[in-house]
Amino acid sequence: MPRIQLLDASTAPMTAESYFAGGDPGPIVAALANVPELLGPTLGFIGAALGPGATTTRHKEFAILRTSALLGCRYCIHAHTTVALDVGLADVEPVTFETTDGLRLSGWFVAASGPSPRVTVLVFNGNAGNRAHRGPLAAAFHRHGLQVLLVDYRGYGGNPGAPTENGLAADSRAARSYLAGRRDVDASRIVYFGESLGTAVAIDLAVEHPPAALVLRSPFTSMADVGQHHYPFLPVRLLLRDRFAAIDRIRRIRVPLLVIAGGRD
Repeated sequence: MPRIQLLDASTAPMTAESYFAGGDPGPIVAALANVPELLGPTLGFIGAALGPGATTTRHKEFAILRTSALLGCRYCIHAHTTVALDVGLADVEPVTFETTDGLRLSGWFVAASGPSPRVTVLVFNGNAGNRAHRGPLAAAFHRHGLQVLLVDYRGYGGNPGAPTENGLAADSRAARSYLAGRRDVDASRIVYFGESLGTAVAIDLAVEHPPAALVLRSPFTSMADVGQHHYPFLPVRLLLRDRFAAIDRIRRIRVPLLVIAGGRD
């Protein structure tokens, strides 16, 4: 059975500053203390990179999701990105990779210094923003010796296409396949890091291609549950096309799992 760690950060609501801060990893590293061998240090570095108060209430993103659901727009697309250096990332390699349905997606690869291959974190974004908004997160991981691939889904960050549940799944497979094919990446040491909407994407990929470890920050059970909670007066379950039923898939996960969640998410 996989080793599972659950961090309840309900009493430590997050600001942007604390999310990207380094310093004392607090309860995160403590929760990871019993994870064996490689995965303890790996997930510990991730916890340290996130810094104290590592769970966000993410009111802004969920407000966008709620408004989007009400208006019938399911994805909050940020089509434009920026220069990596402007978001605190130096020595970034712009990369592209192709999905099975013929879309060429863009991303940023941040290599670790020192001997290769190193542990590599594949980041799956939430619904809001694009890879530029995760630049400080990648910089924090990099400071702890981790390699990072920041990617954008179809339709986000200047990428072609329009997002759907199946489309995001295809994008995640293409990103993993690209990483596994790099000479400086050990495919057996890839960690998936999903946030919000990206937790469902990461879970889906982890079932098909198990990672070294899986980190879920601000996960949800299913989009239907989220919609029904906020709009109990609407037949949300009948209206949704993209359900992202993570709760049905996560029971198939057989790798070390870190869940970071708070009661005020």
